[in-house]
Amino acid sequence: MKKRKAICIAVLFSGTAFSQVGINTTKPQQVFHIDGIKNNPVTGVPTLPQQADDFVVTAEGRIGAGMIDPTQKLDVDGKVRIRNTEFLTGTHVPLYVDENGVVGRSNALESEIAFFTSNATVNYGIAGANNGDEQIVPVNAADSSLNNIAVSVPSVGQVRIGVGGVYMISASVSPRLNFADDGDGYAYIAFNVDVSADGGTTWQSVSGGRPVFPRLGAGLIRAYSYTVPTIIRTLNVNDLIRLKFYRTKQGSGTTAVLQGSSFNSVALGSSYGAPTYTLSITKL
Repeated sequence: MKKRKAICIAVLFSGTAFSQVGINTTKPQQVFHIDGIKNNPVTGVPTLPQQADDFVVTAEGRIGAGMIDPTQKLDVDGKVRIRNTEFLTGTHVPLYVDENGVVGRSNALESEIAFFTSNATVNYGIAGANNGDEQIVPVNAADSSLNNIAVSVPSVGQVRIGVGGVYMISASVSPRLNFADDGDGYAYIAFNVDVSADGGTTWQSVSGGRPVFPRLGAGLIRAYSYTVPTIIRTLNVNDLIRLKFYRTKQGSGTTAVLQGSSFNSVALGSSYGAPTYTLSITKL
């Protein structure tokens, strides 16, 4: 009994006198320090390889594994494994790892997007539409319901990129067609997303398609809709984006022949819940 009391007193006295406890080391670096394989030097600070088997607890309550100077509540130098975790009832906040390896929560990232839409009816000149001339969808700054990526509308129908990067572009249109009683009873109309890198002097179609709309009755206005295929593209500052459509032709040059039936009127307009147009520009 006297021997046990002496050991306890000795441990308590050493902890009080030196405020540090070392196991397998005579020179603890923190309040509590274990040197796993007894490879720390008698003098000086252990090297990084020597710290690899160490475990410490600091006066601030920080724990270090594989290192002796933890900067977080739990600081591990090496791989971490967690076994047999329980399922959570919710996944409200995700965890992230920063460039220093610190694990924590992050503020929710706001989507970087500009979204334009309108329900207004837009009428087009019938001569140009029947001729196959390009018709521009009149995107307006006032049509923007969300814009946190600094895009602008320098002129109606043109959207300017404010920040360079990789973008996802989506669009839809809702044509309203009044067919004439001629041709084969179908409308052949191409819809495109165009990009200009020189201020609108030249344009390149980067997405689109040519749907075929049937005539459901001559002299009657019918509502149709089309969604342009989504694309991902790198855009630079001041690049321009526009939406256009046009009646297509068979062949090229002076021998090209307009396809399908002609129209009494051509418009874009909302119908059955579909807006006149949408243009979504998302920075990835």
